[in-house]
Amino acid sequence: MELASNALTTAAAVKNNLNGCLIDINDDLINQKINEVSQFIETYTGRKFNNEIREEKLEGTGSDTLPLRHYPAGEVHALA
Repeated sequence: MELASNALTTAAAVKNNLNGCLIDINDDLINQKINEVSQFIETYTGRKFNNEIREEKLEGTGSDTLPLRHYPAGEVHALA
């Protein structure tokens, strides 16, 4: 099974974090569970966590912070 585009980790990362405990488990099963849990997390939080290029136009509040609709932000390319 392929990882979905919203997968929050990989089979290799899961195996690495479990110190090889899952070495004999098929990657397809791990990928299936990663996809299920990733979708659950997005549904539960109402947020998308995958890397996407997004454009947001927000009104300033006069403070030194600006709350984003989609966070965390990896990069900010421009402020106007």
